[in-house]
Amino acid sequence: MDNSTPRLLLGLAVLVLAIALVVGLAVTPYLHGQPILLTPDNRQVKEYLDTYAAHLAAAEKEHARLAAMLAPTRPGSAASGVFDLSQQARGSQANLDAMARVIEQTKVPGGLAPLDQALRAALAAELNFADQVLTFVGRGDETTRADALSAGDDAQVKLGDARTALTNTLR
Repeated sequence: MDNSTPRLLLGLAVLVLAIALVVGLAVTPYLHGQPILLTPDNRQVKEYLDTYAAHLAAAEKEHARLAAMLAPTRPGSAASGVFDLSQQARGSQANLDAMARVIEQTKVPGGLAPLDQALRAALAAELNFADQVLTFVGRGDETTRADALSAGDDAQVKLGDARTALTNTLR
């Protein structure tokens, strides 16, 4: 064994440790600026928060789609426009309903029940908004439009509450 073998092994060990450090820094989750150890409980909380954020973003997207359907109708709009709007509203409603079913079956980690309740309230308001939009699309009068706008405002507030609950939890 010559003199270069221990240096080669030492160099290889330093290289492996450097690679492990870089990978560790890249994948380590942080909460409040501090790295967290991914115990099974912490992993469950992290996965729940990630899923919560994804559901909230999807609900906000559906809200925007529904709100766009409340634009005042143009004179002479074709019946096919009503059918297309109805299909879009039903699609948003189906997406929201599917999301609500998934959330209903989601196991909520301890201490995050208020977050779950905020998301459920937001989805219930969004489903009501979708119902009101469908009514407006079918009738097309100003009364049902006003009802839908009111439901949309309520849903927007509940989405904001759910977003605030998430932000406060992540602080």
